[in-house]
Amino acid sequence: MRTCVLTILMALVTVCAAPADAQRRDTSKVRRAQQAVDRGDKFFDEKKYEQAIAEYTQAIAILPHPDLVWNIARAHEELKQYTQAIALYERYRTMDVPAADKAAVDDKIRALRQAAARQSTGQLVVVTSSRDAVVKLGKATIGTGKMIKAPLKPGRYRLRVELVGHVPFEQMVRVEPGKVRTVEAALKRAEKRAVMLVKVNVDGAMVSFDGGRPVSVGIPVPVSGGAHKLRVTAPNRAPVERLLEAAPGERKTIVIEMGPEVAPDSYASWSGEYVVIPLGDTAADAVMSAGRLTLTEESGRVGGKLTVARERTLKAWRRPDCGGAEKLTWTASWKADMRVSGTAAQLAFSGGTISDCSCARWCTVESSASAAMYALPGREGVVSKTAVVLRAGVVGEATSPWHTGKAAVTGHWQGLLWEGRPGSNRVEFTSESKGVFWRRVTGRVPSWKRSSCPGATEFEQWVTHVATWSAPHLRLAEPNEDSCSCGDICGTPPAIKQVHELKRLLIPRYLVGDGIILRRTPPKEK
Repeated sequence: MRTCVLTILMALVTVCAAPADAQRRDTSKVRRAQQAVDRGDKFFDEKKYEQAIAEYTQAIAILPHPDLVWNIARAHEELKQYTQAIALYERYRTMDVPAADKAAVDDKIRALRQAAARQSTGQLVVVTSSRDAVVKLGKATIGTGKMIKAPLKPGRYRLRVELVGHVPFEQMVRVEPGKVRTVEAALKRAEKRAVMLVKVNVDGAMVSFDGGRPVSVGIPVPVSGGAHKLRVTAPNRAPVERLLEAAPGERKTIVIEMGPEVAPDSYASWSGEYVVIPLGDTAADAVMSAGRLTLTEESGRVGGKLTVARERTLKAWRRPDCGGAEKLTWTASWKADMRVSGTAAQLAFSGGTISDCSCARWCTVESSASAAMYALPGREGVVSKTAVVLRAGVVGEATSPWHTGKAAVTGHWQGLLWEGRPGSNRVEFTSESKGVFWRRVTGRVPSWKRSSCPGATEFEQWVTHVATWSAPHLRLAEPNEDSCSCGDICGTPPAIKQVHELKRLLIPRYLVGDGIILRRTPPKEK
């Protein structure tokens, strides 16, 4: 703080040859300014810096003086308001002050800028018990040793400390501006774990130990030594449970024989009536537009007939040929043949014919067409990216709730097809608008990393997203949680499309969109 002696100015005003009224006004200004300065000095000495700033500001408004600018800057400096202090010192430097004062201000500004930089960051100090301990924030390594110091921006960080032969130390830490956060990472020696490999006689089976997250069959699962409960599940089959003993360091292979299919909606053959529902622009696939498909399965061959009722607005110049009618209606039919191998199906249509044409001159039909399809479980139907074919008993009539999209979605849904590929994604809607989406990502473990995950050649990663349903859209938020079957080998999961349009809500069992099939999971399949 500098003492600002405004009484000298008062004396100057007194000797100036000026009118008496002007002298009185100037004398009053100086007196009021000096009173404000005196109050400010008192507050400053009492460390009441906010009040001091207010008084100095009042004085400078009455009678500007460089020392008042200096005093306000000092008060901000004491409050650790470095940005405001720097600005005021720079202002002071531009005023009419001695050169020595300007040099002193330059040193002060440099020191304050360093203090401001320290104030905008915090510091994390991690103390470990070994010079070989590797310290990570997220997936980035920040150092190796017994004590690691890292300047960081304020925020929350996931700290992980790794040491060979020890259980990794993990903790969420918050770094605050201008403060030092010290964490002592206690590393416990790791127990030698057993590795369990489960083999099952059916495709699509999942295994879990002790109620943990299910993983696909064929992926080694590390477990601690002792007793464990194994559970194996597969679509449309009764779960199998076993009690197992594992010794530390043991590698064990378990072979499980699943029972026969028990799906409640399984049909003995493909024979039956089916509803064809287009998912995209019917102009792109005119044959697979809304219609009825009748199939008969005999001696392993599946064939039948596709019938589609068509309607089109007639152009004005064509209407005189059709008795002035504005619309053209007719029925198109084709011979249908279907081949199924596992989940792959091929529908072929040939011999297109026309019947019930309201104006014979303008009715048309395609001669043939074919479509690669995905076969649904239990012979309930087939689906492609442009159309879904389901048994009439599954979807009901056109007046049923599925047609209006108003039926309930709360419950579990299994992904049979996702973005055109078979997958094991699933959704659990806990209400009519909110739920959780599970996404499975797999990949190969590089040979040079397999030592950290004994016996594994592939990894499995599960990523979860918050799912929001607002018919007809399913929206997926950014990943908010993930797990990896093999330590930190998984890495960042690939991006996923976040908004999906499910153009038809098929009740009771299916949500279907462009390249997407979600099947409602009965309670016993959860």
